[in-house]
Amino acid sequence: KYESDRKYLEGDESLPRNERAVDIDLDFVQKPDNREWVETLVAALQERSDTLIKLTEQAWPFLTDSIEYDPKAVKKVLKPVAKGPLEQVLAWVDAQGESLDSDAVHDVLNEIAAKLELGMGKVAQPVRVAVTGTTVSPPINTTLQLLGKKRTGERIRQALELVGDSGEDRAGLETQR
Repeated sequence: KYESDRKYLEGDESLPRNERAVDIDLDFVQKPDNREWVETLVAALQERSDTLIKLTEQAWPFLTDSIEYDPKAVKKVLKPVAKGPLEQVLAWVDAQGESLDSDAVHDVLNEIAAKLELGMGKVAQPVRVAVTGTTVSPPINTTLQLLGKKRTGERIRQALELVGDSGEDRAGLETQR
């Protein structure tokens, strides 16, 4: 286990790109001022992580400026019906201050789901794919809180461009912060 963790963190070229911790802002993670944020991230991820590799894989969207969209997640979740919920979440995000409060995120997602007469999953899952590139993440309110306003908004905008695009070539796009 330890050798694979070392290779992963050092970005060993023998590993596939999705198995290397490249493009992670390690300086941010190591700054004492960011300790609370890092602890919140680790606490949110540790439930599903039994190795450093798994934790790092799940942490990827939070620690890098770019994400890769899982083509299967895009095809399954970012359908035309996701456009309305994504636009409403984006409008709310744009109206917020610099940080996103976890409780406020939870409340607004419930409000949007009720307003659109959709289940919470029909709102939260498109947002999850939009901001992480995958269908798996910590609770969506914690995910948006950790990503913050800027990354969340930019990633939802990028995902809106993918909504309804059935071409697999678009699903592998990266988004930049």
